[in-house]
This record gives sequence, C-alpha cells and structure tokens, in this order.
Amino acid sequence: MPRESFRAFSPEVETLAQAWSENTMTADPWKHEGYFLGESVAVKMSSGSLLGVVKPGRKKFDKICRAAHEKIAADLAFELRLPIPPVILLDLGELKDINRERYVAVSAFPFAQPSSWAQASPTFSDDHRAETSQVMSAMLGFETWVSCGDRKEAHVLAYLPAPDQPLQLAFIDYAFSMSQVWKTENDPAGRTGPYLPVQRDDNSLRIMIDRIGQFDDGKIETIVNRIPAEYLPTAKKTLIIANLNSRKQRLHMLFGLQ
Repeated sequence: MPRESFRAFSPEVETLAQAWSENTMTADPWKHEGYFLGESVAVKMSSGSLLGVVKPGRKKFDKICRAAHEKIAADLAFELRLPIPPVILLDLGELKDINRERYVAVSAFPFAQPSSWAQASPTFSDDHRAETSQVMSAMLGFETWVSCGDRKEAHVLAYLPAPDQPLQLAFIDYAFSMSQVWKTENDPAGRTGPYLPVQRDDNSLRIMIDRIGQFDDGKIETIVNRIPAEYLPTAKKTLIIANLNSRKQRLHMLFGLQ
C-alpha cells in the first residue's frame, strides 16, 4: 500500500502548517531575537511562544525571490505530505536599518530541539537510517521538481525524542530554487543529486514522483499566484507555474524510472 505521508511533525506543528498553508501573509507581531550565520543572514524571531527563522535578513540585489520560493516550496510540500516546515510571508514594514530586507518569509521551528544531520546521525539505529532513506528519496523527487540547488547535509534537521522513538526529519532552505534556476518555460534543468549518506529507495521515489505527476494544475496556480508582487513579480509567477506543470511529467524520465 503506498505510503501516505513522509512527515513526522508534532500535532502542534501540523496545526500551524494547516493554518499557514491556507494563508499567504501573517499580521501577527514578531520580535527580533538575534541573527543566524549563513548566506541570507537569517533572523531568529518570536511571536508569543512560536519561534521562526526569518529570511532573508539582509537586503539582496540579485533579484532572487528567496522568500517567495520558501513559501511556495512549503505549501507544495504540505500538499504532498513532505517534511518541509510551515512557512508564511511577513512584511516588516519600513525599517530603520536600510540594509535589512522588508519582505521576508518566516519558517517555523519544526522541533523543540532540532539538531543537524551530522550531530544526530551517530545515534541512529538501522530503522532510523531506513526511514531516512525513504524520506530522502521522496525529497529527491520533490527537489528535482522545483530545481532546488545548493543542497547539503546542513539543510536537514533531525529530532529523536528517544532512541526507541520514530525519527523526525525536516528539510529547510529553498531560496535557491524555481525562478532562481529556470530561465525559460520548459527549462531543461536536470535532477537533484543525493546529499545524505543513505541508499536511494526507488519505491519511495516512485511514490512521490507519481504523486507530483497528479498534482492539480489549479492548485499550483493558486499557490503561486497568491504571492504578492512585492515578493514575486508576475513574469516569474508565469515562469514558475509553467515549469512546475511541465516538469511534473518529466520526473520519471529524469530518474530513469519509466
């Protein structure tokens, strides 16, 4: 029987994901809690008890629609039952620091105590590694669909409540994807390569690319078109929709799973 979900988030995170998948923007107040290292200089922010990673923290001038890509990827993943944390867009308003970005995305913390793959993996059992193989393989299909580049172990978070408990994984950072890669409709971008030291599970990969192939065209248009123009210009919306629709039919070929 085909696996229904590759997510293992808590009920609280799933409730948030449902709410954020139905909305584009948050009007909740967010408090600055500090910076993270990295290309986007992400900001740690809080809204009540909720913690989020806000990106980009610093204004960029390369016209890459980072926040929009993060939101679209999270909303597509929610529909596909893939473990990307919930994301919502936030307009920070006029800022005193002219180097900070106003139009950002908030990615919710998926776990109370997330660890990097490198930190967590030495404690994994054979069952945990088998689970990772299935989830990673499903994610390869998705990340190839959205042409996500710059993938590495640091983009996978893990949480193991106890050695005998199920492993929880979260995949993050989809800024460099979609319109950052695609220059034309029917873009020839190839497949994303594996980046975790686990074996590819073709059954899980096939389940996901079959599911992507059946993704409703109208739902894709809704997810992309509702992004405000400040985050994603109309021309890039058109480009993203066209490539998501054309690429979802090419995934079997790209992975040699005809």
